[in-house]
Amino acid sequence: MYIVYSPKVNNVWYLPMGKNRIMKICSNGHYADDDFLCWPQMYNKKQPHLPFIPRRPSASHPLEIMWKTPSLNNHVVSEPDVLKGVGLLDCYWIGTLRSAVDTLKACHKEHEHSMQGRSVTPLVVDLEDALTHLELLPGTFSQVQFVLAHLQRFFLKLMAWLDYTFVYYPMMIGTACLSLFVQYIVRTFIKPGPAVQQHLHAGAPLWIVQPSQKLPLI
Repeated sequence: MYIVYSPKVNNVWYLPMGKNRIMKICSNGHYADDDFLCWPQMYNKKQPHLPFIPRRPSASHPLEIMWKTPSLNNHVVSEPDVLKGVGLLDCYWIGTLRSAVDTLKACHKEHEHSMQGRSVTPLVVDLEDALTHLELLPGTFSQVQFVLAHLQRFFLKLMAWLDYTFVYYPMMIGTACLSLFVQYIVRTFIKPGPAVQQHLHAGAPLWIVQPSQKLPLI
C-alpha cells in the first residue's frame, strides 16, 4: 500500500505499480498505463528526462501528429498490392512527420559535438530509420501503425531529452529562470529524495509516493 500526494497537483492519478504486472501492447502500438507516452510512470534516475515529455497539444498544433493514430483512410494502398493490403501513409502524414523530424534533428545538431549530444545520437539514428521506413517501405496497416508508434516514441524521447538537458535541468540547479511551460509535461511519480527537491525547484508537477506505514509521519 502506498500514499500518493503532491504539493503542486490538485488531483492524483492512478499509480502504475504492483507485483506481477503484465505489459501488453495495444492496437495503437503503445502500452496503455504502463507507457510513459500515455501515463505518468515512476521516476527513473537513469532516464530523468522522461517526465518532461510534453503532454498532447491541441489538434491545431503542428506536433499533435506525434500523438495521433492514423485511420485506414490514411493508408494508401498501391494498385498492384490492393489484394495484399500493402501501402504507405498518405502524403499529409509523411510530409508532416518529415517536417517535425527534421526540425528536431536540427535542434540536436546544435549540440551533437558535445558529450551530452553524442549520448543520444543512437536515438536520432533510430528516429531517422523509422521515418525512412515509413517513407519507402510499404506495409500492411498494422505494420505501418507499429512503425509509426516507434517513431513517435523516439521523437518524444529525444524532444524530452533536449528540453530536460538544456531547459529544465538548468532550472533545477538554479542557473536558469523558471518557465510556465513546465506545467505542460507528462509528470512523474517519485519517492522522497534529492530528485523531489530538484523537480520542485524547477516548478515541475509531480506526485510523491511513500509506503502507507509513513502516514503518521506525513
